[in-house]
Amino acid sequence: GVGTVLWSSLMPALVKWQGNDKVVLFAGGGYDPDEDGTDLDGPTERVTADTGNTVYMLDAITGDVLWDAQSALSPTDMTSSFPADVTPIDRNNNGYVDLLYAADVGGRVWRFDISEDATGSSDFAAGGVILDINTSSTDGISGNRHFYTSPDVSYITNTTNPYVLVSIGSGNRAHPRTTATEDYQILLKDIHSTGVPGAGNYTTVTLDDLVNWSSENADESVYGWYLGPGQNGEKALSTSVTLSGIVTFNTYLPEADEEDQLQCSGSTGQSNIYQLALTEDALAQASCDEGDTCPMLPGESVEPVQTVAGLAPDPTITLPPADPDDAAATCAVLSVS
Repeated sequence: GVGTVLWSSLMPALVKWQGNDKVVLFAGGGYDPDEDGTDLDGPTERVTADTGNTVYMLDAITGDVLWDAQSALSPTDMTSSFPADVTPIDRNNNGYVDLLYAADVGGRVWRFDISEDATGSSDFAAGGVILDINTSSTDGISGNRHFYTSPDVSYITNTTNPYVLVSIGSGNRAHPRTTATEDYQILLKDIHSTGVPGAGNYTTVTLDDLVNWSSENADESVYGWYLGPGQNGEKALSTSVTLSGIVTFNTYLPEADEEDQLQCSGSTGQSNIYQLALTEDALAQASCDEGDTCPMLPGESVEPVQTVAGLAPDPTITLPPADPDDAAATCAVLSVS
């Protein structure tokens, strides 16, 4: 729409559309500049967006809009813009995307379940909010937490009860130096998992439903965990990466520790890099040498595995050369550069 700033990438996918194979592009609706506000901290309450408050599916050849969530579903709570990339999933590994996750700047995560038997846009998908952390009584702060990053989605199977994990961190990218809001890294267990809830049956989890990662019996959490609040305006400004049950993510602090500052220079803040192990098996597979800060299991106190000056790059999966003497060696490792 007019005034929309489109940040989201166009995510290619193969879907069933009116009974036929169709290559499409999924995208968040964009960013409403009203989110910038008029002061250094931005709006103190969730903004009702005029533009960008939907998720689109476009024809990859013509660019025509085949489906958009706002028009097809008319949800009353789709009132915030979607600037981040959406996350398309092939739930049953048959080659067609049939599940979509998207986050809005109002602190919500949405889930859309796509029907391969749909006849048009009206029955193409059902959807709803599965997480809302914009405000919560847990910390006593009104909040106005934002999601500017994409949901990081994994299927965790090496546990007694397998679950779909949605990892996402809150933080106001439009005001990275604000300390007005306590932000969190969220590790949500999508209770709908690989099933299909159907219209009207999506359960919204709030911060009050989640368990602090470091709390006693955290490994028994039903809905998942939160990490935080951080210190000095610590917030997430990039998407996490989950590999082999290890979640890696960065946070940004507007003010760095004094000993990390260079004399006669302005403060660029600092980034903390964290790694969380979802299971004992995941921790056992992690590359963790003696003296290193290892990934933390639920129930353990959390400290950064690394701290760097300024804004750290996104966590990235890299593939180093295989060890020719060890055919069973795992090649995939996590890197921050």
